[in-house]
Amino acid sequence: RALRLFQPGRVDREAFAAFNAELAAACRANLPLPGTLRALAADLAGPRFRLAVEDVARAVEEGRSLPDALAARGDVFPPAYVALVRAGAAAGDLSGALLDVAIESRTAARALRTTRAALVYPVLLAIVGSAILSMIATSIGPDIERIMTDLGAELPVPSKVVFASFPVMAHAPLLLAGFLLGGAILWRSLARATPFAPAAARLALAVPFLGPFLRAAAVGRFT
Repeated sequence: RALRLFQPGRVDREAFAAFNAELAAACRANLPLPGTLRALAADLAGPRFRLAVEDVARAVEEGRSLPDALAARGDVFPPAYVALVRAGAAAGDLSGALLDVAIESRTAARALRTTRAALVYPVLLAIVGSAILSMIATSIGPDIERIMTDLGAELPVPSKVVFASFPVMAHAPLLLAGFLLGGAILWRSLARATPFAPAAARLALAVPFLGPFLRAAAVGRFT
């Protein structure tokens, strides 16, 4: 969670890390901030981030301090980031503060990539498994049930339960998608409310299938 505090709003983390690293290098070289910011903005691919940096460059050129100019674009630069830049500027180590943010941003980007990679395999397994269940329930299962009925065989209780679950198993892919989507929405909504965050985490981790996904995501952040 600490990594999130310094992350930009809806801006690529890698681009944010590169921006701060290059700005730190410019500050160490005592280059003029307005020109540096404009040069950095020209190299940014995302229009949202580019326009925000251009606004910051314009504000600095008009005489505002860098922290104040960043705070004016709070939709991109979060308060914790602005506070760190302000503290670095006040301590005379702006380049060091920016470099710290660059390192944190790269760590967050790497954690996100690792998390996504860790979730690919179990998600693929769940998708394939639900597709197989759906195929069994709609194609193979009814034929087996009909054959058993025609033979007049008395079905054991477990078989009756399996045959009775075919209507539900036929919609396994949709149920899986709804389950994962609902679990993700519930996790994010409950986790935002600080008093409920620990209970939400324990509840989500205890849920079958969803719990392993979230656990893999958490472990992925530190590997």
